[in-house]
Amino acid sequence: SSSDQEQSRELKFAAKSNLALCYLKLGDYDKCKRACDSALIFDSQNETCLFRRGQCHLAWGYFHAAIRDFETVLKLNPTNDAAKQQMQECQQQIQA
Repeated sequence: SSSDQEQSRELKFAAKSNLALCYLKLGDYDKCKRACDSALIFDSQNETCLFRRGQCHLAWGYFHAAIRDFETVLKLNPTNDAAKQQMQECQQQIQA
């Protein structure tokens, strides 16, 4: 049924999102980004996964990619102070 399909999507999203958090805390940015990308298939506008993926890009020094993710987070939630701080960090790194 469509209810079962929706529940399945929600569970898959939650699993991928939680995996991303674990990998981020372990410093495994490659697996974190892949988990975020997988979760974003189910919810492309998820603020948390976009933020975590931005953190991966920042850790790798991919500042423009990180800024894109943080900008999307701020479009979804203009009051996200953590995204504002991360974006400032990226801009400082680009100027350095």
